[in-house]
Amino acid sequence: DILVNNAGGPPPGDFRDWQREDWLKALDANMLTPIELIKACVDGMAERGFGRIVNITS
Repeated sequence: DILVNNAGGPPPGDFRDWQREDWLKALDANMLTPIELIKACVDGMAERGFGRIVNITS
Protein backbone atom coordinates (compact mmCIF):
# COMPACT_ATOMS: atom_id res chain seq x y z
CA ASP A 1 0.00 0.00 0.00
CA ILE A 2 1.12 3.53 -0.75
CA LEU A 3 -0.48 6.69 0.59
CA VAL A 4 0.50 9.94 -1.11
CA ASN A 5 -0.64 13.14 0.61
CA ASN A 6 -0.37 15.88 -2.00
CA ALA A 7 -3.28 18.20 -1.31
CA GLY A 8 -3.38 21.64 0.10
CA GLY A 9 -1.43 24.78 -0.39
CA PRO A 10 -1.62 28.22 1.07
CA PRO A 11 -4.55 30.55 0.62
CA PRO A 12 -3.96 33.13 -2.10
CA GLY A 13 -2.39 36.45 -1.27
CA ASP A 14 0.17 37.79 1.14
CA PHE A 15 0.34 35.74 4.34
CA ARG A 16 0.65 38.96 6.34
CA ASP A 17 -2.93 39.74 5.32
CA TRP A 18 -4.37 36.37 6.37
CA GLN A 19 -6.96 36.24 9.09
CA ARG A 20 -7.09 33.54 11.75
CA GLU A 21 -9.63 31.57 9.69
CA ASP A 22 -7.23 31.55 6.71
CA TRP A 23 -4.47 30.10 8.92
CA LEU A 24 -6.82 27.46 10.32
CA LYS A 25 -7.91 26.40 6.82
CA ALA A 26 -4.27 26.13 5.74
CA LEU A 27 -3.35 24.05 8.80
CA ASP A 28 -6.36 21.81 8.27
CA ALA A 29 -5.57 21.15 4.61
CA ASN A 30 -1.80 20.86 4.92
CA MET A 31 -1.31 19.17 8.29
CA LEU A 32 -4.45 17.84 9.95
CA THR A 33 -6.00 16.15 6.91
CA PRO A 34 -2.80 14.21 6.06
CA ILE A 35 -2.58 13.09 9.71
CA GLU A 36 -6.14 11.72 9.54
CA LEU A 37 -5.37 9.91 6.27
CA ILE A 38 -2.24 8.39 7.79
CA LYS A 39 -4.21 7.24 10.83
CA ALA A 40 -6.76 5.61 8.51
CA CYS A 41 -4.09 3.65 6.59
CA VAL A 42 -1.21 2.86 8.92
CA ASP A 43 -2.76 -0.06 10.82
CA GLY A 44 -3.59 -1.89 7.60
CA MET A 45 -0.09 -1.28 6.30
CA ALA A 46 1.38 -2.67 9.52
CA GLU A 47 -0.88 -5.75 9.38
CA ARG A 48 0.26 -6.50 5.83
CA GLY A 49 3.89 -5.88 6.75
CA PHE A 50 4.39 -3.22 4.10
CA GLY A 51 3.40 0.31 3.37
CA ARG A 52 4.80 3.61 2.25
CA ILE A 53 3.60 7.08 3.14
CA VAL A 54 4.71 10.05 1.07
CA ASN A 55 3.88 13.55 2.27
CA ILE A 56 4.38 16.35 -0.25
CA THR A 57 4.09 19.94 0.88
CA SER A 58 4.91 23.36 -0.43
